[in-house]
Amino acid sequence: MGGIQSSVVHSDEIGIHIQKIEYFANPLMSNLRFNEPKPHALNSLADDAWAGLQLRIDPLAQKIALPSRSMYGLAFLTLTSGAVLVNILRAKPAKDYEDDDLDEYLGSGPSADRFREEEAAQAEDPSLFPIILVVLPVFLGLTALTVAAAVQMSRANERIDESIHIALNEIQPRLAFQGFAVEYRTQHTGLCQSCGTTPERVIVFRQLFGVSNLTSDKMVVNAPNDARPGMQFSVVAPNGMLMQVTVPENVQPNQEFMVNIPVSQHQTVAAFGNLT
Repeated sequence: MGGIQSSVVHSDEIGIHIQKIEYFANPLMSNLRFNEPKPHALNSLADDAWAGLQLRIDPLAQKIALPSRSMYGLAFLTLTSGAVLVNILRAKPAKDYEDDDLDEYLGSGPSADRFREEEAAQAEDPSLFPIILVVLPVFLGLTALTVAAAVQMSRANERIDESIHIALNEIQPRLAFQGFAVEYRTQHTGLCQSCGTTPERVIVFRQLFGVSNLTSDKMVVNAPNDARPGMQFSVVAPNGMLMQVTVPENVQPNQEFMVNIPVSQHQTVAAFGNLT
């Protein structure tokens, strides 16, 4: 089934969906998975890193609760009983037929008088009251069960989403060493927030600028395409450390320059200038 275009994945990012936005959820879907082959856009990511990511995320994805056929049936019964109740409550007793048009239509005579008598008898018939006493509790009970099931499913999925966040944070250093930042993003996952669509759950990859070794405490980095003096951007050191690098005054876009590898992960590295 085709998904709606994602609004949480940017054009310069690679999104691997666990759950896509759909206008209509498939009630026959058993569970969600994260077991797709590694996409071409992530070819520079090692196969063992991708396999390790799948081993951590796929079991969690399978635990994400989806509306079952029983829940759809419960919702259908709730709507049906509600429609029956509304139709019963909308039934109005017959009025005195004083409307000129209706009197003109009915006219006078035995047939018209009999019609009015039958309508008056139906208005006084209390047979609808027991039906309301049966349908109203059924409707209220089904509504409570439907809401309770939806709340329980939403809370369970919130815990699974948090577990996926934690798992990706633990995997992040290994992926950063290979030049990728990874993030788990969701939308429309809360109760009554889907706006007629299914939730979206996606793991987003963003490629970091590559680095290469020069010495044990220095390395060479490439300036971004839009580099300008004083601009800061993220790079990954050979030891997996994510660092902020400042573009020197004499460096042009796509030009290599040398930087120190800082002792502290949160330190901004110092640049020596271009190598050409």
